[in-house]
Amino acid sequence: MTKRWIGAADVDITARGEQVVAHRSAATAVTDKVNVTSDGQTALAANADRICAVLVNDSDTDVYIKLGDTPAVGTGIKLNAYGGSFAITAANLYTGIVTAICASAEAKALLVTEF
Repeated sequence: MTKRWIGAADVDITARGEQVVAHRSAATAVTDKVNVTSDGQTALAANADRICAVLVNDSDTDVYIKLGDTPAVGTGIKLNAYGGSFAITAANLYTGIVTAICASAEAKALLVTEF
């Protein structure tokens, strides 16, 4: 059997070309509260071992996240005030830096969990 790593799954290729998929699971999760302002902050550092992550806007102001550096208000992925969220899963696995910004100079809470 040939083992290949594809996203968040280990894929075994049998001699007949069949695929056997075993998804990875996490034994622990890392949680954090990121204070987001109009200056822009790192919400998640790049992590090649990321399996998934969830970002939840726990504030009264819209927050914008970017899969990459240099976030900007009004672009990227909008997390609505009072609970807007975004999940990085095996289906859309992204292991690079995630940044966040809002239109307020006052810090707004972004809850982050990474597996």
